[in-house]
Amino acid sequence: MPIDQSWPLEKVFEETEREQLFAEPILGRNDSPWLALRKGVVKKIKSAIGKSVYQAHEGAGLTPRGVFITEILDQRREYITVKNVSKWPGAKLKIKKEIVKVVKKDVVYPVLFGKEVSRWKVSQNKVYFTIILYDPATGKIFDEKFVKINYPNAYAYYYNFKDTLINAANYKQYGRGKPFYFIHRMGKQIFSPFKVVWGEVGTEITAAVTSQASVLEQKLLLPDYTCVYIPLRNEDEAFYICAILNSTLSRLVTSYIHLHPDPHVLEYLRVEKYNPENETHKQLTVLSREAHNAAARDNKDRLYEIENEIDVCVAKLYGLSQRDLDYIKMQFSEK
Repeated sequence: MPIDQSWPLEKVFEETEREQLFAEPILGRNDSPWLALRKGVVKKIKSAIGKSVYQAHEGAGLTPRGVFITEILDQRREYITVKNVSKWPGAKLKIKKEIVKVVKKDVVYPVLFGKEVSRWKVSQNKVYFTIILYDPATGKIFDEKFVKINYPNAYAYYYNFKDTLINAANYKQYGRGKPFYFIHRMGKQIFSPFKVVWGEVGTEITAAVTSQASVLEQKLLLPDYTCVYIPLRNEDEAFYICAILNSTLSRLVTSYIHLHPDPHVLEYLRVEKYNPENETHKQLTVLSREAHNAAARDNKDRLYEIENEIDVCVAKLYGLSQRDLDYIKMQFSEK
């Protein structure tokens, strides 16, 4: 019921119910985000607040878009014909050239964008690609001599845009002295076989587990800078983390961080190291897998049931009672 601004205070009291809330800084410091909850609730959720043992990263800086983002025109055995998407929607830097090259498949990767990630699900209506001249084993950029010998067409592709690349903001700030096909925020971690990913833009974390794309013979998905990701080598561990990040308790903590859900959110949400011997950890892994399967089938009723089970497990993990959990969930049902 809307409140008429002309009402006297007595009328407002008569028509509304009020609840007294107490504000506390999340980390006990005035410069950290503040929680405003019922008295005593912040104290109860202290076990969930703090720095995580896991570190999140921003995805690869694939800009200028019209150079680094490509589409596949043809594929034959170990070779792929690619063309840059010169007219990328919303790109700040307009690219006039359209270059078509046949390059080796092993340097072409499917790209994952933040807008393609939702809770428990990655949806790609059309897959775009990028040419990565980095060593997956070390995360280091290949030197020009090596690329000219082993990947001459990929080298030629980027050479067409050399002036554009060395004058781009990322290269000027981070890539000076490196080959002109430098990409900001590349490293060994981005080649991890499993990742928990979520979009960098939004008001809350909506995470999913990803590993390989259904293209290029199940090749590794490469998150771009609109994604935030946690790199992992253990798939069960990835599903465990994803369950916690998508829980209602996580939403409560991270909803008070008034910025995009960047990597810094893990400075406030404490996620303990995955222990395969811990029954609650194992249960969260199983439920997270089921949630991904239900989301893939668009089975909303089953997904609702699974998410409730996950909330109970996460509450148990952090020592919260059912009453505490009910109160936390009420915060979102009223929005």
